[in-house]
Amino acid sequence: MVPRRQLLLSLLKVTLVLPMTCVLGLAHADVDRGRAVAAAEYAASHGYGDFVVALQMDLVSTNGKTQTRKLRLNQMETPTHQVKTLVIFDLPKAIADTALLTWSNVATDDDQWLFLPAIKRVKKIASKDRSGPFVGSTFAYEDLADYAINEFTYTWVREETCEMLTCDVIERRPKDPFSGYLRQLVWIDNADHRIRRVEYFDRRNGLLKTLESTDFARYPVAGRTFVQPHQMTMKNVQTGRSTVLRWSPYQYDAKLNEVRDFSTNALKRVR
Repeated sequence: MVPRRQLLLSLLKVTLVLPMTCVLGLAHADVDRGRAVAAAEYAASHGYGDFVVALQMDLVSTNGKTQTRKLRLNQMETPTHQVKTLVIFDLPKAIADTALLTWSNVATDDDQWLFLPAIKRVKKIASKDRSGPFVGSTFAYEDLADYAINEFTYTWVREETCEMLTCDVIERRPKDPFSGYLRQLVWIDNADHRIRRVEYFDRRNGLLKTLESTDFARYPVAGRTFVQPHQMTMKNVQTGRSTVLRWSPYQYDAKLNEVRDFSTNALKRVR
């Protein structure tokens, strides 16, 4: 016969262990679901080959004053699964030919170089500086890089309506110790698996910026359909400043060349 004291201890152990096991199981499920949602978004936005697109950048001050810039963006995927992006400014004249080259790497830190035509110099952006603002906008250098799934940890938070769609809300936390963000909340629709909204939290866990992507269009490419936003608004909620990117129609299969168009030497030839 089991002594009464031993029986009570056994019951207490079961009472404590079972809820903890359930909590750990649910937490693990949320991590797996969060990563699956992110993986679906990544798959839906990659595999296009290459594209070129023109866009307008509007810098909006706290008092509503707007400065407009014109730029071009070239992007391609490489056979080694890098994504290489070249951003070139055309207007205003004061910053014309300023260019940013980004190599988004899979297993190592991303590489970024800024070409400053006034001094004809290519400057490497250090990892610790990638959280800084890009040419006076509310976008940081790190916001302009593509990403690999393993650059973040993920947790599924909830499901909710976003406009006419249903979105999964996930939390992703950058593994990069130099990131300007502690975490991000990301709204991804479960129809096209595209990012509709992002909330960025600073290293003190205060809400820093919000990104809204709207005006989506569908592009048939090699038997697939890619869904792209034609307007993105990044607002710094701490300063009240915002940047609006207005994208022209994308041109896929642009026949870009990795060496010719995305090397550091190519930066000096931008026109």
